[in-house]
Amino acid sequence: MRDVLSLLTKGDKILFTLLLIISFSCIGATVMGKSLVPMVQGEKYLVVEINGRIAKEIAFPITNEVQIIEVPLDTGIAYLEVKDGRARILPMDDDVCPLKVCSRRGWIQGPGEVIVCVPNKMVVYIKAERRFSTREEDNANVDAVAF
Repeated sequence: MRDVLSLLTKGDKILFTLLLIISFSCIGATVMGKSLVPMVQGEKYLVVEINGRIAKEIAFPITNEVQIIEVPLDTGIAYLEVKDGRARILPMDDDVCPLKVCSRRGWIQGPGEVIVCVPNKMVVYIKAERRFSTREEDNANVDAVAF
């Protein structure tokens, strides 16, 4: 071991130390970024913003029924399809949304997922209430216990 250390120059030792510090810093930042307090996702909401203002906020139904929501825009009407806890924008006319990027985005289903329609300045996203979990909820989420 001493033979290997004697082969390293002062610059090698500094570089090795810096790499170790950076590596442990990245690992520490990843671990610290996670919440130590268990959180539970509450009710989900589908939010439609137009020009930065909330136009609609709907409690997200988790049913197999298809629900079509009309969203009036300056250039026409957009239709949102909601089904099975997912949402998407249905294809619009060329004069309403020329490139149809928003309708090609597909389904969104989790909090934080977003659909953006730039020509109409419309943003559709899902938000969820977050709250502290109770002891019973923690135990319900456990699938195995190891001793």
